[in-house]
Amino acid sequence: MPRHAKRDILKPNEVEFILNKVEQPHLKAVIVLLYWTGARINEVLSLKVHNIYNEGATLFVDIPTLKTEKVKKDEYIHRRCLQFNWDKLPFKQQFAEFIQTQNNIKQQNDLIWDISRQWVGQILTRISRKYPEECGGQVWCHLFRHTRIQLLADKDIRPQRLRAFTGHKKMQSLEPYLQRSAKRLEFFKDMVDI
Repeated sequence: MPRHAKRDILKPNEVEFILNKVEQPHLKAVIVLLYWTGARINEVLSLKVHNIYNEGATLFVDIPTLKTEKVKKDEYIHRRCLQFNWDKLPFKQQFAEFIQTQNNIKQQNDLIWDISRQWVGQILTRISRKYPEECGGQVWCHLFRHTRIQLLADKDIRPQRLRAFTGHKKMQSLEPYLQRSAKRLEFFKDMVDI
């Protein structure tokens, strides 16, 4: 993530603009999943066909939390299964078209995407440099995660539930989001009181 970038969320119209500028259907699907789930780019790129499925109007995304160097060898990989109401999801058209083709041509244990996170980042950087006004500034992969977490924090979701959704191990990781939400709510309260 660029250290100099100070923005904390993407607006829906900025996400829509980026999706319209992306030509590759598989990259559109990656961006939509980043926006919906707040998952890390490596988690999204490690998804297999069987990790995304639906039952009626509910879409399930089963995200494995990847091992890192800090994790002991015998520690298991945590999973979080996220549920979404399909009818309320934004940008579902871009996602559905690609996933349907993948389900037809791939086995259940195959990776959905065969792309690198660097390539995804390069495309986002290229678009945001070419269209800085429309993108609201610089865009990088982790900004989609920040956006989802911040939007959930703004809805005053319990911190324990937010931690489970995001896959953070420590509550301290959520403090920046919760502090920003408190400032925003205080700001709007002052505006209403005037």
